[in-house]
Amino acid sequence: MTLSVVGAAKTARQLDLSIRLLRFVTNASEVAIAGLGLFLLGTLAWLIDGGPGPGHLYQAGTVDQLGLAVMTASLIAAIRTVQTTHT
Repeated sequence: MTLSVVGAAKTARQLDLSIRLLRFVTNASEVAIAGLGLFLLGTLAWLIDGGPGPGHLYQAGTVDQLGLAVMTASLIAAIRTVQTTHT
C-alpha cells in the first residue's frame, strides 16, 4: 500500500496539470477523504457496540479491528498526500 501511494505521488508531481484540473482533483480527493472518514467512523461504531446481532451473528472481531487499522492508515496516507498537493 505504501509503495502505491508513493508511486502515485511521484507520478502526480511529474504531470503538468492545469490549475483548473489540479483544483478539481484536489476537491475530489477531499470528498473521498470525507467518505473514508465516514466509513472509519462506522467501523469504530461497530467495534464500540461490539454486541452480536440476532442469533449471535455479525459479532465484531479481529478482522474488524484489522480493518479499522488499515482504514486509519489509508486515511492518514490520503490526508498527507492531499497536504503535499496543497503546498
